[in-house]
Amino acid sequence: MKTIVSVLFMFVLVACQPNASEQENVQQPQIKNEKAQSSQADNIDYLLLGQQHAQKAQKILGSNLKKTMQEQGPMGALNFCHEQAIPLTDSTVSGNLLDLKRVSDKNRNPNNTPNASQLAYISEAKQQLAAGQSPKGMVSEVSGEMVAYYPIVTQPGCLNCHGSPETDIAPDTLAVLNKLYPNDQATGFDVDQLRGIWVVTMAKQAE
Repeated sequence: MKTIVSVLFMFVLVACQPNASEQENVQQPQIKNEKAQSSQADNIDYLLLGQQHAQKAQKILGSNLKKTMQEQGPMGALNFCHEQAIPLTDSTVSGNLLDLKRVSDKNRNPNNTPNASQLAYISEAKQQLAAGQSPKGMVSEVSGEMVAYYPIVTQPGCLNCHGSPETDIAPDTLAVLNKLYPNDQATGFDVDQLRGIWVVTMAKQAE
């Protein structure tokens, strides 16, 4: 039987990561090298730098969730996701990173509602997936800031809390999700669909 433990582990460590093909490109330059990269104002790869910021936030979320599960069990971990995911993500914002969040056109938390530009990228990424293509991240300059988007594509484990309520989500998990998110829109997904996107806003370095 599906358990809340597996649901939470997959939700934070798998479902909330950038697309695997994008993630591979970030593995070579480690997060600890961000400062050195950022100082090269005339040769900054903002798309790569944004991915590093997203991975850093993901690492913090994952480690704190694991600790909470060990100390408080599944219910404590589910409450952690509900209460601490956004504040912990916000805590990573410093230096050239101005804002980092996850948004979706089918959100679970209303605070993750996308704006018009983000919806346009979500629509394009969905079209790419429908055509059998792997959606790529993109970066653009907006009002003097660099804003990057990265796709979050569902994997099999994501369906434990984002799949069909009738066939994929365990009844006890569904009951807790309905209690915490009465207006939940984030179910009914299948594998290889766009769950949402990371949005990373960075200060543009002087050239």
